[in-house]
Amino acid sequence: MKRTPPPRLAVLALLLVLPACDTLPGLVDPMARFEPRWNVHRLTGKASMQSGTAASPVNNPRNKARDLGQDHHDGDFGALLQVGDGFSGIDFRYDRIDMTDTQPGILGSDFGALTAGDAVTSRLEGDEFRIGYFGAILDETLSEGRWRLQLAPGVLLAHRDWKWSFREGTGARREALKIEDQGTPYAGLRARLARGPFQVQAEYLANPDLHWGGDVEGWCNDAEVALRYAFEDQDVSIAVGYRYSDFEAAGVERGLRYEADLALEGYFFAVTIGFSF
Repeated sequence: MKRTPPPRLAVLALLLVLPACDTLPGLVDPMARFEPRWNVHRLTGKASMQSGTAASPVNNPRNKARDLGQDHHDGDFGALLQVGDGFSGIDFRYDRIDMTDTQPGILGSDFGALTAGDAVTSRLEGDEFRIGYFGAILDETLSEGRWRLQLAPGVLLAHRDWKWSFREGTGARREALKIEDQGTPYAGLRARLARGPFQVQAEYLANPDLHWGGDVEGWCNDAEVALRYAFEDQDVSIAVGYRYSDFEAAGVERGLRYEADLALEGYFFAVTIGFSF
């Protein structure tokens, strides 16, 4: 598996950082905040793959993710580095995917080298890189200062590099799909409502079928909501949240076409530590 983001991510990072000296919200007097995460993901959706040979392929109906051996949540690590004021700023994020703690599924239709009725286990592994900027346009206090409401539109670029491998119970038949994009841009909105040490933050991102190459296609959605507690007189907080991210993908393996409509959803737990630089 490749673990280096494509050149476009590095270019976007440069474009974001260069003009951000003292003009953009959150970057006038920024701090850095590092947030290790523990993600508990589950893969849902459907996928199909042609069978036969490249010269005479046979189209097959889609199988559900659980029939392809993905039916449980599995834990993996991630990390977020934010440069800003804790709400506005530049976000650098990495999430590792390695989902193997699953039960066998029973294929309802042929899937590449696998045949209908096979008991299938699978492993989904890969990396996701994200870089983006959110800038506050609203920062208001409500109810005589007891509540604080913030809103920030933003832009973000994501890169996925996944491999989904399958095996029939005896290992006699195997199959694998590679799902990669060369950059998926998103636009979205971040909102936060805070009272005292408690914060509720929500984020929604969308891509209207605009992609820079690779296997990902179609409209993409990414939503996240988190409840956070900030410790008094310390730049330390803890959070628990939920994330949902969906996309479509299509590609060719060994001359056989696959199509997938997938969603990654689940919970995360995080600790955020701030420091000056």
